[in-house]
Amino acid sequence: MVEERRRHIRWSTKIRVAYSLGEDDPYEEIFTEDISFEGLQMLVVDDLRISQIIRIKVEFVHDSVPIISKAEVVNIKKADQGFRVGVKFLDMDSFQQERLKRALGVVVRDFEQDNQ
Repeated sequence: MVEERRRHIRWSTKIRVAYSLGEDDPYEEIFTEDISFEGLQMLVVDDLRISQIIRIKVEFVHDSVPIISKAEVVNIKKADQGFRVGVKFLDMDSFQQERLKRALGVVVRDFEQDNQ
C-alpha cells in the first residue's frame, strides 16, 4: 500500500492557473483538478518529469493579483488527454501563504454554500 504523504486537505475545485516551464517561457492557462495549501494537481499536455521546477500562477476570481510561485513536480499520471501532474509550491513567503489560505477559505465557503 502507498503511504499518504499529504499534510493538507485537497479541494476538488476548478481554479484558473497558469504554468510556465521556465522563466522566459510563456504561461499556459489551465484549471486545477484539486488544490491545497501545499500544492495542486493539474491536467497538462506537456510531458513533464519528476523533480522538474516550473512556475505557477494561481488566479482567484475575488483577488485581482495572482499568487505566483515556483513549484516542484512531485507526481505524474498518464491521463486520456495528457498528464495529471501534482506540484508542490516551493518559494511562497508568509504573505503569499496567507493570501492562498484566505482565498481557499473563500472558495471552500462558496462551494459549501452552493451545495446546501
